[in-house]
Amino acid sequence: MIKRELLIHYLFFLGFFIFLAIKRNLFSLYSIPFWLGGIVGTFVVDLDHLLYAFLLNKNDLASQRALYYFKNRQYLKGLLILWDAKDNRTHQVFHSFSFQLIFLVLTFWVVSSSGNYLAIGLVLAFSLHLFVDQLSDLLESGNLDLWKNGFWQVKIEGRNQLFYWIIVFSSFLLLSFLF
Repeated sequence: MIKRELLIHYLFFLGFFIFLAIKRNLFSLYSIPFWLGGIVGTFVVDLDHLLYAFLLNKNDLASQRALYYFKNRQYLKGLLILWDAKDNRTHQVFHSFSFQLIFLVLTFWVVSSSGNYLAIGLVLAFSLHLFVDQLSDLLESGNLDLWKNGFWQVKIEGRNQLFYWIIVFSSFLLLSFLF
């Protein structure tokens, strides 16, 4: 299952970044930072699971088990424990409506005013990863209920969750065309 999700994220990443690279002619040496930023941005989102386990909710059973494995240098087992319990987590920092909206503003700022290809690649891939996670949740469970509780509680219920995703994803696509 973990391989499937990694494959999905990297297929979306490659498809989106190849599209942007064709649009902006980013196939030369000067565009390497853009691609590196994209690779890093795709991975950074999953640090949210570590933040949750090690900082936000150390009392959670999965967090305690993962901590045990990490202390014993069995990192893969610890990561797999966190992966298996990811659908039970609430109050994650990155996987929330509130964070996503704030990050979308940051993405707009970086894309529209920065000439730094590393930063642009990072924020675009980070945002894309969040949208792919939400799309996956919508397709698997029919809702985005796990995204309601962030550092600010944003309640989007029922069918409005799909409309939220469409509007915010469309905004992201428009932002990416600014680049």
